[in-house]
Amino acid sequence: YLRPRKKNLGKQADKHKKIIKRRKGIITKQGRLIYPCKFDKIEKVFDNIYLCYNKFGTSIFINSQGDTIKTIKVKSFESTSEGLLLCKNDYNVQYLDSTLSLVFRYKFYDGFPFVKGITSVKTRRGWQVLNRNGNLLSVASYQEIKPIAKNTLQAREHPKKGIYNYNGELIVPVEFERIIYVSSTIMQVIKEGKAGYITTKGEWIYNPF
Repeated sequence: YLRPRKKNLGKQADKHKKIIKRRKGIITKQGRLIYPCKFDKIEKVFDNIYLCYNKFGTSIFINSQGDTIKTIKVKSFESTSEGLLLCKNDYNVQYLDSTLSLVFRYKFYDGFPFVKGITSVKTRRGWQVLNRNGNLLSVASYQEIKPIAKNTLQAREHPKKGIYNYNGELIVPVEFERIIYVSSTIMQVIKEGKAGYITTKGEWIYNPF
């Protein structure tokens, strides 16, 4: 528990009270304290598995009985499709399955959640496309590549953007200021005040450039 020193009463004491209220812990139905209120969030991440998340310390995975299954240091986490949990730290990301095991044998420096069986990760070779089977597909290196819709990934070289498909083929050159999905198959691309329209297969509907 956080307790203000006696000389720091007033506004400082109120601040500490608010911090205590935001923290979460776990007690049994009988009122027995299992974990003190030191977690920023407690969230169900898999069947019968909860993550007690501490942003600035050690987080723990527990089961519904309150037993600790695994400890982990993580800055942020996100449940993703394909039944995985994405855990991020300052310099690496991990994909965990329902057994809390690492799914892929590679080391990733950054990454995004899966979309339709595909995601993008940052490796020593730069940004690459990763499928659920663990196969990596190299594409041209950019500041960022992330899945944004069905069968498409957005590549960004600040401030320009473009689109790749899941086969690593360039659909929209990385030269546009904005890319907006008008429908599941049509995109609007904007450059220098002009707007064009192109399909997700790379076929121009209207090209003013």
